[in-house]
Amino acid sequence: MPILAENRNRYPKDWKLRSRFVRFYRARNRCEWCGCENYQPHPVTGSKVVLTVAHIHDDRPEASGLLNLAALCQRCHNRHDMRDRAKRRRERIERESGQQAFCFANVHSQESPLAFGMISCASRRHDKSAEGMGISCTGPFGLFVFSLSNGSFRQ
Repeated sequence: MPILAENRNRYPKDWKLRSRFVRFYRARNRCEWCGCENYQPHPVTGSKVVLTVAHIHDDRPEASGLLNLAALCQRCHNRHDMRDRAKRRRERIERESGQQAFCFANVHSQESPLAFGMISCASRRHDKSAEGMGISCTGPFGLFVFSLSNGSFRQ
């Protein structure tokens, strides 16, 4: 994956040299995990292999020590990044959908959360009642009323 413009200044100045060293000298033009050869058809997928350099233990661009880098084919690199990409995709979808994650618990005690749910903006209603400001919302566990004044909730 190419370096995004907004992250370019986070990589070390000699990134191209490090990348070439890892791919061509240390890995000898082969994926360090599955052994497929660069610029040849992949033995499993059949697609042309293009080695890329992956951050293995710490995925921050600043963590570009040679022990943290590996030359990987597309298949191995995608498998390595799969969980992080899925997490970022879920976070982006959640952010763009207008849904919010709420953890319902009594904030005045040390009890563990009683329920966790995704509540759509359309299902929330701000209430002013005798109890003060609150939010009533429909979630996976039914209707909840969350009081903003004292942090309590009721079902």
